Order: sequence, then structure tokens, then C-alpha cells
Amino acid sequence: MQKMIICIFVLILMHLAETGSRAGENAAVLPGSPAPTPDVAVKKKPVSGIHVGEPQYISPAGLFFVSPYTDLSIKVTGASGTTRTEYRLDDGPWQPYEPFRISAEGAHQIDYRSIDNAGNEESPRSFSVMVDGTPPRTEAFLDGREVVPGRPGLLGKKSMILLETRDEGSGTASVEYRLDEGAWQPYAPFTAPSKGVHTVSYRSVDNVGNREGEKTITITSERIPVRTDAMVGEPKYAGKDLIVSEKTPVTLTAESMSGVTSTEYRIDAGEWRAYAPFTVTGAGRHEIAFRSTDDGGKKEPVRTLTVVVDNAPPETSIFAGTRKMARGEVLPVNHKLEFTFAAEDGVSPVTTTEYRVNGGQWQTSVPLALVAEGKYLIEYRSSDAVGNVEPTGIVTAVIDATPPTGELTVGHPQTEIDGLVRVTPATVFQPKGTDGLSGLEKVEYSIDGRDDTRDTVPFTIATPGRYRIDYQAVDRSGNREPLKTMLVWVEGAPADARKDGALGAGARQFRFDGKEAAVPGQMPALAPFPASAVPVGMKESGPMVNAPIGKVLPESAYIGEYQAPPVTPQPYQGSQRRGNISLWEYITLGIVNISLILGVMLL
Repeated sequence: MQKMIICIFVLILMHLAETGSRAGENAAVLPGSPAPTPDVAVKKKPVSGIHVGEPQYISPAGLFFVSPYTDLSIKVTGASGTTRTEYRLDDGPWQPYEPFRISAEGAHQIDYRSIDNAGNEESPRSFSVMVDGTPPRTEAFLDGREVVPGRPGLLGKKSMILLETRDEGSGTASVEYRLDEGAWQPYAPFTAPSKGVHTVSYRSVDNVGNREGEKTITITSERIPVRTDAMVGEPKYAGKDLIVSEKTPVTLTAESMSGVTSTEYRIDAGEWRAYAPFTVTGAGRHEIAFRSTDDGGKKEPVRTLTVVVDNAPPETSIFAGTRKMARGEVLPVNHKLEFTFAAEDGVSPVTTTEYRVNGGQWQTSVPLALVAEGKYLIEYRSSDAVGNVEPTGIVTAVIDATPPTGELTVGHPQTEIDGLVRVTPATVFQPKGTDGLSGLEKVEYSIDGRDDTRDTVPFTIATPGRYRIDYQAVDRSGNREPLKTMLVWVEGAPADARKDGALGAGARQFRFDGKEAAVPGQMPALAPFPASAVPVGMKESGPMVNAPIGKVLPESAYIGEYQAPPVTPQPYQGSQRRGNISLWEYITLGIVNISLILGVMLL
């Protein structure tokens, strides 16, 4: 009965709950009732903050100082996690965050922001820091007078030593000192020992850990006279003598515990001058004298320094093999070249010898070898131990293994028939040649082997007769072209081309005794050119044959009797000729015919 009552009570409660729920639904839609408010998700942005490592220091003015070695990091808090964090320095570009340091001294602004996984973006935040990477500077004073390292301080009976430090950044955190080799201790003004020679070492540290290097001064109760030292700058060379250039500075440093009032110097026997940094000019040996005066008016004994001034550069020689070349020289060859260099300097050692080819890079490797055909501009120079640089020397090398091309041009009057060139004593022959690399040196030619020349001046043959002219071109590298041959027949009376104005100054005119009276039926021997220049198959002598202009005859062309070529009678101005027979031939033929007729009649 009791269980039944409990079940009925539960059913009544459930019914009441359902009825209340429906009533709420009906109330939400009643006219004039306010609309229900939906649930709104609250957007919470991430929060970033700068974490500054050590060393760091906040000044009384509120400036945040760090050193170049202080680590800076960004910490982020947020409910949904961080997608990315980024920062920038001094309005620079934004960059993905990772722990960083700032090395540049001075004030800097760091902007930073984060975005969480829900896309909520934090507004940029800023943080300012002062970077201090310079240690303090500490100065020592003895009885109110500054004492610098390397310059002793004179002690009195009760001398007080003060240390003053300066730091334009985070400020000095501590100063410490030690006397002689004692322990380091925090600084406070102290009284120095009154006798003997002692050392005081000191140093400072600023608020972000920048530590000053240790400094040491000497204090003494013994009066030390003034002393002046000379320091010679660069360039210089210390060997048997101290060698300098006219640009080498000389400085004088005077030390005295009581102070220095003046320093002066003179060079050789010159006047004493008030000291200022100076140089020594004029080649050769010079003596520098110097001295100082202290506050008490005591002059230092004169001290001296000897230097040798070298203002002359080295002189470099260039050798092609064993042949020494002159500056500006052009060397044409037909083979490989190897160059070496030798530099001399009468005062300072030679430190560098260098060269370059055709404007390329300067280099020092030797020897220099040239193999391929071409034109090479070689520049070279040397320098000595005190910086004197030689003016650049230049030579030109030409490697040319290709022979030149020669020709023998024939002026007027002339006629060519079957390779035989008919001319007169006034006809001018002009040897010519071309070479594309080293240039033409000469054209060698020989007339009937009786005379030869080694130039390219024009010439004439004054004596009538038949002639063979052998010629070849030679270039400046020594290359010779194969020997060429021209066959000519000089007709007409002997003439002087110089008087006729056909030849210019320096030209040649050839005359041959008896040539006109006895015209040879055979060509003479070849011209006496070097054996290497005579073409294969060329005989020492042989019958005259016809050959085209400028061509070398084969061996077979010099076998057999000479046969005059058939000639069509033509008028030839300036030549005493009837048909194709000269006057002299005509008279000779007439005498022969008369003799034959008389002989027949006598028979």
C-alpha cells in the first residue's frame, strides 16, 4: 500500500513538470511578449607578454636596460591555444616569433601580437628597451692629476688615489681595484704607499654586466726624467737599416711624471721644430734628432733615429726565353714563347712581381707560356717593401705560324702571251705582300740568279732579254711562303727609267752586261734563296719554259728546248717593232738571208 502511494506521488510531479513546460512555451509566443534571448558565446582574445632574461636593469627613470646577450621571449595565455605569435622591431616587417636578442645599441621598440586557434587576434602590444653593450671607462687620479697607463705617477708623502668612472648607458654598478698583485677589493678613495714603485690595477662593471678591461698604472716615489720615444708608422721595412717611404709618418711620445711642456725635433742638420707628426722626404739616409722638456724646465738629452728613405720603385726585366726584351718592344715569332721576369731594387726588397695578358686579371704565377697563334699584350710591374709601385711596363708578343702571301705586279707597257710577260725597259715591277698577323717583313726576289735583293722597292730591267724572276714573301715572324716564279721578255732599246720618271726615290734599276747582244736560249739558274725555300722539283738550271705569272713551275717544266710561242703581230707603242719582230731581229735576219744567198751563188 505504501509503494503504491509513492508511485502515485511521482506521477503527479511528472505531470506538473510537463504542464509547466508547456505553459512556458505558450507564454513565449503570446502577443506583446519579448522574444527569447539566444545563448551568445563569449570571444576571449589571447594575451601576450614579453619575458626579459638576464642581464637586465630598470633605471630610476624607468628605462629598461638589457645587454646584447639578453634573451627576449614572448609568453601567451589563452583558452583555445595559440595559432601563431609574431613580432617586429622598430616598425620593421612582422616576422614569426622565436626567442631573440637585440645587438644594436640604443633605444628599440618591440611590437608583438598573437592569434589563437579560434581565430581571435590580439591587438598589437609594445615594449621599449635600451640596449647597452659598452663597458664603463675608469680614470685614475693621483693628487688630483690624471695618471694614464704607461706613464708613471709621482708619489708624495700622502698621495691620495681617486678612481672616476663614466657610463652613458645603464650606469656603473661597481668599481674595484688592487694594489700591486694583491686581491681585488671594492673601490673607495685610498692613500698610496709613500715610497718605492707600485702598481695600481682597476676596472668597472655596469648594471647589465659589461665589464671594463683591466687597467694598470705605475706610481713611484723616485723622480724619473722626461723621455721621448719615436714611433715609425707604415710602410716601413726593418732590415740592416730602417727603410721608409716619403709617406711614412713619424710620431714622438714624451713621458714625464711632472708633465711635459714641449717636444721638438730636427732632420739632419736642419733647424729644431716644434713637434707635430711628420714625414721624411728625399731619397737616402737621414738622421732624426728629438728631445722634450718637463714642467721643471729640465731638457732631455738629444736622442736620434736613423732612417733610409726609398722613393724609387723596382725595375722589372722581362725575358722571352733567354732574350731580354725592351719596354714597348714587339716580338714576332712562329713558335711557342715562354716569359720570365726579374725585378731589382737597390734599397728595399722586392715583394711582388705581377703581370697580365690582354687586359686580364693580374697574376704572379711564372713562367708565362704562350702557345696559340695570336697577338698578346703583356703588362708587368713590381712593388717593394715600402709600397713603391713600378710604372707598368708593356711588351707585345705575336705568335704567327702562317706564311705571308707575295705577288709581283707588272706595270705598263706589258703584254702576256702563254705565261710569258713581254715588257719594255721602262716597265716597273712592284714586289708586294700581305700578312694578317705579324705583318710583312720583305719580299725577296732574284733576277736570273745574278742579283738578288731583300726589299719591296719597285724596279725595272733596263737591258733587253729574257729573264726569270724568282720571289717570295717573308713576314716578321720569319715565315716564308713557297718560292714563286715569273718569266719575262724585255724588248726594245735600253732605257733609263730614272730619267724617264718611272721610278721613284729608293727604287732599283737592273742592267746586265751583254744581255742584249746575246739573248740566251735557255733560262739561267734559279735565284740563290735558302734551300728550305726552294720548292720540291725545282732544278738548279734548265731550259726556259713558259709559266703563268706568280706560279711555281713543276720539275717537268724545265725539260726540253725553248720554243718561242706563236705571236700575232700587234702594234706596240714605244717599241721599234715590225709585226711581232723587233728592229734588231729584223736586221739580223736580213744579214743571215744575204749570207745564205751569197753562199749559194759561190757554190
